[in-house]
Amino acid sequence: MLSPFLITLALFINVNLFGLTSASTPGTNGPAPSAGAPQGLSTSALSASANLTGHFNVSGQIHFALQPESNAVAVSISINGLNALNSTAAYAYHIHTNPISSDGNCASALGHLDPLNVTDGLVCNPQISQYCQEGDLSSRHGKFNGSESTLNLAYIDDYLRFWPQPFSILGRSVVVHLPNSTRIACGNITSTVDGTANPDGAPTFNKSNYTTQ
Repeated sequence: MLSPFLITLALFINVNLFGLTSASTPGTNGPAPSAGAPQGLSTSALSASANLTGHFNVSGQIHFALQPESNAVAVSISINGLNALNSTAAYAYHIHTNPISSDGNCASALGHLDPLNVTDGLVCNPQISQYCQEGDLSSRHGKFNGSESTLNLAYIDDYLRFWPQPFSILGRSVVVHLPNSTRIACGNITSTVDGTANPDGAPTFNKSNYTTQ
């Protein structure tokens, strides 16, 4: 079995020598949008979505769309109910490695999407976001403000990836946290690309045929 050091070294070589994009490589400096994409994948309208549900009537939607000209990902968010829970709190949210289990238990998402092993212990500085965990959206773009009944956000993220597989957001999930890290809402990231959504965009409840945890 390869040691963690050798695995990390091999990943580093693949990312830096063979043109694969990573969470630490801004999209504007990455390969052409089709480089490393799954065979037969059209990148012109590549997107994915997550419908969030959970405790305390918190709910929301997050949409991810590839920007082919830059390889970055446009993120749009609408979330409801945080003000009724705690109007003065700020809520972190992240992409996690695993999909949510069929019983809706947010704990099944496991840890943050972190293919380069940045680890939770390293505080993300948004001014140098290339050193943040790929899935740490709230550290790069700000936490959810609990003062609004419906919060709408939109931004471009240079570090999210649809491919290669270890970095892909496909088949993952999004989790919203209380300030004490309790998981209060979550949802699977679904897409027609990997069979987790049908052509109308509705979840199929199938496992991703692209991303394996």
